[in-house]
Amino acid sequence: MHRFISRCASALTVTAVAFTLTTTGSSATAALLPDPDTGGNSLESIVATTQSASPTNHTTQSSDADAASRQRNVNLPLSILSVGDGLEHPGASTCADDWDRCGVPANGDQGSSQMNTASNDAWSTNDSDTVQQVVQSATQHVRQDTAAEGAGLDGDGDEESTDTITGDASIDQQANPSNTTDQQSTADASSKQVNVNAPIAILAVDSNNGDVDQTNTATNTADSANTNATDQTVTQTADQTVDQMTTDTGDQADWHDPACGCAPHTQDTDGDGDEESTDSITGDASIDQQANPSNTTDQQSTADASSKQVNVNAPIAILAVDSNNGDVDQTNTATNTADSANTNATDQTVTQTADQTVDQMTTDTGDQADWHDPACGCAPHTQDTDGDGDEESTDTITGDASIDQQANPSNTTDQQSTADASSKQVNVNAPIAILAVDSNNGDVDQTNTATNTADSANTNATDQTVTQTADQTVDQMTTDAVDVVTTPVSDLVGGLLG
Repeated sequence: MHRFISRCASALTVTAVAFTLTTTGSSATAALLPDPDTGGNSLESIVATTQSASPTNHTTQSSDADAASRQRNVNLPLSILSVGDGLEHPGASTCADDWDRCGVPANGDQGSSQMNTASNDAWSTNDSDTVQQVVQSATQHVRQDTAAEGAGLDGDGDEESTDTITGDASIDQQANPSNTTDQQSTADASSKQVNVNAPIAILAVDSNNGDVDQTNTATNTADSANTNATDQTVTQTADQTVDQMTTDTGDQADWHDPACGCAPHTQDTDGDGDEESTDSITGDASIDQQANPSNTTDQQSTADASSKQVNVNAPIAILAVDSNNGDVDQTNTATNTADSANTNATDQTVTQTADQTVDQMTTDTGDQADWHDPACGCAPHTQDTDGDGDEESTDTITGDASIDQQANPSNTTDQQSTADASSKQVNVNAPIAILAVDSNNGDVDQTNTATNTADSANTNATDQTVTQTADQTVDQMTTDAVDVVTTPVSDLVGGLLG
């Protein structure tokens, strides 16, 4: 009797998730271009850009493969008041050929061959690939520009600038990609094989003497694997400029006739002919970048390859002669292989770039010539506070400029891998002879061979990269290209008239 069973069970789960979010925030450029003869403009609006991205992914995979075989061979010959082929009578070749002469039916001594062969393969696999990308880009430009080319508020030809920027400028970028992967994989390949030979001879002669060959062969392979790859990328770029600029392209010349005495001079606040600038930036400029990629991976893999093999030979001879004497050969061979593996790769990259400029600039390209005639007794009219002939600037920057970058990549990996390869092999030969003669005398050969291989592996690779770049400039500049000139009017007029 020969039984062959081949079983293959496979389970495969594949999940691929790709998420890409790109947000670009660009606030409209806030610019004031006032009339040249005014200059008391105020930029009070709040310019705010907020970008928030929170992609969330949760992957659950469960895979189970089971390949099993159950095999049994049972041989139970029963001989009662029987005579086997080994007893010959005159005139007949055997009692099997002449039942009348033997007087009893013959019980054959044919052998018994029992064989079980099983091949079981179980594959269980989970494969997950998750990509999360967040790209945030914000550009913000707040500008206040005053250009004076004519007479100012006080008649000196200069712009008296009292421009102010009081509104806040802010860029807020938040990215919180979250990924959770839960994988469970189980592979089970097993076989159970049983051969039973139990001949019974009662009041029998020369019966049940055939050879017995019992063989069990099993090959079991169980493969269980979890594979996960997670890629989280956050790129945040912020460009912010708060710009206040006042430009005067020319100053008024204060001309007068020496014969008239000293004429009234320019009516600017300090008499130097230059713009009196009290520009101010009081609003806050801020960039806030926060990136918190989070990844959790839980992998459980179990592979079990097992075999159970039993051979039983239990001949029974009661009041029998020369029975149950066949040779017995019992063999068990098992090859069990169990492979269990978890593989995880996590890559988290955060790149934050912030460029912030707060700029205040006042530029005068020409100063007034203070003309007078020494004969009139008119003193030079250079009334700037420190006597250097330059504009007295009281421009101020009192607002805060701040860049805040926070990156907190978080990764948790939990891997459990179990591989079990086992075999149980039993050979039993239990001859029983009761008041029997020359019975149960056959040779007995029992062999068990087992090859068990179990491989369990966890592999994890985590790469976390954070790059933060911040460029911050707070600049205040006042420039006068020409200082006040104190020149006798006679010299100047003479020069003008040639």
